[in-house]
Amino acid sequence: MPPIPRPARATGGGERASTGELAGRPLIRRGFLLELAATPLGAYAFVNLAGQARAVGLPLAVATATILAIASGNAAGRLSGGAASDRYGVRLAFLVVLVCDLVAAAILWQASSAPPLLLAAALVGIAFGAPAGLLSRMAREAAPDAPHAAFGLLFTGYAAGAFTGPLLGAALGGGRSVWLELGALALAGLVILAGGRTWHRPEALRRSS
Repeated sequence: MPPIPRPARATGGGERASTGELAGRPLIRRGFLLELAATPLGAYAFVNLAGQARAVGLPLAVATATILAIASGNAAGRLSGGAASDRYGVRLAFLVVLVCDLVAAAILWQASSAPPLLLAAALVGIAFGAPAGLLSRMAREAAPDAPHAAFGLLFTGYAAGAFTGPLLGAALGGGRSVWLELGALALAGLVILAGGRTWHRPEALRRSS
């Protein structure tokens, strides 16, 4: 049986990278901020979208369907996010996530009937789930010498965004404008995605493996 390869070491002295050193790496910082920017809208929608459906006079069945649409989008996003990053790379996959957030926020700002609400619910679910599916690929590229520790750091950004989404929405008053205000975080994500060191293209990563 061939030996199991050990992770490559980044430091010249053969020591494992510390959590502080990992947190200072550019791709870890950018990945953390992207996860933080992408997830608040979906977390807020999980808590509040059914209530908005009822508030505009839609039946209970439609309100329930919005939650099912978010949950289905979340599952689809988790599955497709990782697959998309393997095929197209982290940058393009995250671009799609942020665009889904922006489109969903714009629809939810004005939606008062079932079709747009359900479409936006599915989009926001995808944008909430896909960043979780991207975590493994992002960690592998950001810290090939310590991918599991990097995963934990990046997941902290995802969890922080999910935790703060409902709190930010409540702090902002909970009205229709909250969708735009939380959706604006995706614009910040686009700025983060556009600048600085980027992730590998899929073919480049395969050649380096």
